Amino acid sequence: MPDSIKENLNSVAQKLKDLKFNGKLVVVTKKKPVSDIELLYQLGHRDFGENYVQEWQEKSEQLQVHQDIRWHFIGQLQSNKVKYLVGKVDFIHSVDSLKLLKEINKRAEAQAVVQKVLIQVSFDAKESRGGISPVHLEEVLEEARELQSIDIKGLMCVPPIEDGAKASQFYFEELKKLLLDSQSKTNFDLTELSMGMSGDYQEAVKAGASILRLGSVILGKR
Repeated sequence: MPDSIKENLNSVAQKLKDLKFNGKLVVVTKKKPVSDIELLYQLGHRDFGENYVQEWQEKSEQLQVHQDIRWHFIGQLQSNKVKYLVGKVDFIHSVDSLKLLKEINKRAEAQAVVQKVLIQVSFDAKESRGGISPVHLEEVLEEARELQSIDIKGLMCVPPIEDGAKASQFYFEELKKLLLDSQSKTNFDLTELSMGMSGDYQEAVKAGASILRLGSVILGKR
């Protein structure tokens, strides 16, 4: 397994180089052992994504010797779990409501930190995936303008995976348009597009992704 992980990482890195991708690769390690993260760390990787707060807590405690790991929380987040993440993860990708933004801001303000977040956009209104409808995004951003302890860096999406990679590219292109539109209408400095997973990351790069979230293509099936 260690050899295959190394080979997979190198293969993905070569494909991203061929695509001229110069963004951030987040390896999604949910339901994978700490030993996999340790191996990737020794290979020079630093950005890791987790979906569940308790699992992230356990892994981060075991790996606290590596102070330069950058954790990304990418799963759906309940307001009562925010307190465990703020100030400890680099990015919260999956912010899907104004209520959640306010809770993150409150917790960050109490710790005198500024928490980087991404707004998750939903293109299919499935609650299981989470996300804010594109028609409500401008309104949410305007409401968030008063929140001084969060830094909204950009947008994130999880396209309907059942539609396939080619369909995903359409959603990725729509997210890019939404980012540019939001920049012009709200004057927010939105620069990050977190989109693209193992099955469609090449399409995401072509559409302008700056952050990729890859799991099985590097670590194998869960």
